[in-house]
Formats: sequence, C-alpha cells, structure tokens
Amino acid sequence: MVVALLLTWLLLGETSPLDEYFLWHVGVPNFWRALNAAPFIIGSVISGSHAGPHRAVFITLLCLQWFIVGFVISLLLSGFSRKFK
Repeated sequence: MVVALLLTWLLLGETSPLDEYFLWHVGVPNFWRALNAAPFIIGSVISGSHAGPHRAVFITLLCLQWFIVGFVISLLLSGFSRKFK
C-alpha cells in the first residue's frame, strides 16, 4: 500500500520531482491512472462530486484496492488454495 501511495505521488503529483518529465512522457502515468480507476470512480460516487473524490476517500480506497490485490497474490503464492482442496 505504501508503494502504491508513493507511486501515485511520483507519477501523478504536482509536487513530484518527476512532474516535468511525466508532462511529456505520459504512458506510465496513464497506465497507473487506468489501474486506479476503480478507487477514483467509487470515491466520486461516495463523495457525490463530478470533479473527483475527496483526497482522503481516494487514498482510503486506493489502500483498500492494493491491500486486496496484495492479499490475493499472497494467497496464490502461499498455496492457500491447495490446503483446502
């Protein structure tokens, strides 16, 4: 989750040291935005804003998304599914 938050700031943040580079090289930031579209859309629905979710809501949903992704990957790598067959 911490890595996801750091990547979000580095790729999309206005105060990021890489902001000027990604102004002209948009492939990686656009891919990151696509990966995090669900927290953005759900946050917008929750906050009722067409301009985007409140920052705290987005960060919470972003952490939840990447926690779930990490949990599922750890289950797959640990062989959890084989234990219950």
